Amino acid sequence: MVLSQQSMSYKINTQSLFYSILLVFVTTELIVTAGQLISGYNLSYVKGTTTGFVEFSLCLAMCMPALLHLTVKLFARKKPRWFSRTVGGVTLLYLICIAAIIIASRSRASWVAAIMGGMVVGFFHLSSRLNFHLRVWHKIALLLLPALLAGAFYSIKKDSADGRMLIWKITVQELTSGNITLLPREDNFSAFIGQAQEEYFSAKERPWQEQKIAGSPDDAYNEYLQILVEDGLVAFMAVLLLLLLLANTLRKSREETKVPLAGSFVAIVILTFFSYPLRCTTSLTLAVVFLITCGALALRQEKTRIVSLCFAYIGVICWFAYQLREDRRLERALDQSRHIEILCNSKVTDNLLRCYYNLFPFLNDKPEYIIAYSKALLDQKKYKRCIKMLHQAKHLSGDPVFPIVEGKCMEQQKLYADAERLYLKAYYRVPHRIYPLYLLMSMYRDQGRIGKAKVVAAKISRIRPKIPSAEFSAMQDSARVLMSLR
Repeated sequence: MVLSQQSMSYKINTQSLFYSILLVFVTTELIVTAGQLISGYNLSYVKGTTTGFVEFSLCLAMCMPALLHLTVKLFARKKPRWFSRTVGGVTLLYLICIAAIIIASRSRASWVAAIMGGMVVGFFHLSSRLNFHLRVWHKIALLLLPALLAGAFYSIKKDSADGRMLIWKITVQELTSGNITLLPREDNFSAFIGQAQEEYFSAKERPWQEQKIAGSPDDAYNEYLQILVEDGLVAFMAVLLLLLLLANTLRKSREETKVPLAGSFVAIVILTFFSYPLRCTTSLTLAVVFLITCGALALRQEKTRIVSLCFAYIGVICWFAYQLREDRRLERALDQSRHIEILCNSKVTDNLLRCYYNLFPFLNDKPEYIIAYSKALLDQKKYKRCIKMLHQAKHLSGDPVFPIVEGKCMEQQKLYADAERLYLKAYYRVPHRIYPLYLLMSMYRDQGRIGKAKVVAAKISRIRPKIPSAEFSAMQDSARVLMSLR
């Protein structure tokens, strides 16, 4: 492999700028992680400077191929030997720490991404040292390997993997049936999959395994499907075109910087296929930094490239700082909402409703807050306000709690047909949960429609619990008692 030495003629070049940002990020993450471990965190719960452990592992999986290349390069360098070995030892320690954290995260997407990114870097080093060139079958094997690795890791969290495949299956069926848009739609993915699951499970009796793993996901665990659903076909094609252009830029580049970037690029593509790195602020920022650096290799003049990268990095860092501040502000508001919800468990008062109302400008697009507020309104018998809020938020979430709360409002207003429709809607969205059927059975019983109540009770008694609980057993016992009535 022929690598240009043009970038070495400047004290600050693409390679040094990229590695500086990478090492600063990884150093900060690992120092904060060490502090969390010293403070008593278990390794499986540390989160660095990100907002969660899975997001943390996604970030580290992107960094690992570039750090691997830097470590190999430093140990292979002859002059100055002491400096190279010292920094190489530090990066090797980073690699060991990153590997431990990624393994502890049990994030199979991070495992596959880190392995594949490292293999890409390894192939580059083999080709440069041993005059080894990738043949067609090597490239085919590299394309198939992520799927083979994912299959090998499948049994580690089987229900989770089955749940993701069910999400993909229902999403693809819904899109291919014609529910696809050119431009962004109002509903987000959660609302889309909630409606799609309702139609899927209401169409006919599905296998118990599918009913058991159904849920109300906020993400598709596949960024390409989620972009296609939320942002439309135009945005989806634009993203694919961008990735193809960046891949072509890396293929044509003769800069040494392309080696670590190629490994991290492959890791990012795999993560976006199996997880949600673009939905988390820190992992999105880091992915953008890598992709911008890949795109900068298309610029021939090193000075132009450095200036462009500096402006781009500054812009990304400013956006990250702003978004991080917004995330923290929203988290504080959600903490207040959770505290109000705890107080409402004792008694809902007008003062507590006023507190919810004051949070509305900050949390009006957060399903967790809307559900808590709507339940408080229901307890206070403010049915019209509750229903209005739920209707305004229907494009935000496909959680079956939304139709359950609305169904209770309808039942209290004696709009029984609407309540029946909403309870069934909630049940078909997540069919292993029997609470909506229990509400429906109770409504029929209170109306004196014992025949219909017994039909629902028989269905409740046949459903197996996903996780046995006292509440589930109590609802089934109530159904059996009703069935025994003459």
